[in-house]
Amino acid sequence: MTNEKGQAQYYPTCRYCGKQKFPTAEYESQAVADEAATITCDCYEARQYQFEKERKEERDKNIIKLRQSIDDFAEYCDKRGAELTEEIHNLLLGTGIAVLDGVITSASFKFSRLKVNISQNNKGNIVIGFTYSDGAKVEV
Repeated sequence: MTNEKGQAQYYPTCRYCGKQKFPTAEYESQAVADEAATITCDCYEARQYQFEKERKEERDKNIIKLRQSIDDFAEYCDKRGAELTEEIHNLLLGTGIAVLDGVITSASFKFSRLKVNISQNNKGNIVIGFTYSDGAKVEV
């Protein structure tokens, strides 16, 4: 079907229940129109799809934040003369993603004079705790 401009007109259809809606915008293709319908449909399968899509988008945002936090941590390390090598950087990132995905609940690392803890708080945010030791020790 075409609109008054002679362009193809696509009718958004939920890919799960088949519920069709009137077009609310000009869509590039039927697939784009169907995605628009699916993300607004209230059928069970569409709601599950919406939830998973939101969860994935939130995960992607958290990975970006995690990467930025580790980069900031690298600056912290440099100021204290502790080198954060690419291997350690990747290890911290991979561990943070594993915590984010629920594969592990927390992890601790020690290198140079630093101790790093990675965990998740009640809000689902990744928490990176780090402690620097100046090496001072007193034994009596």
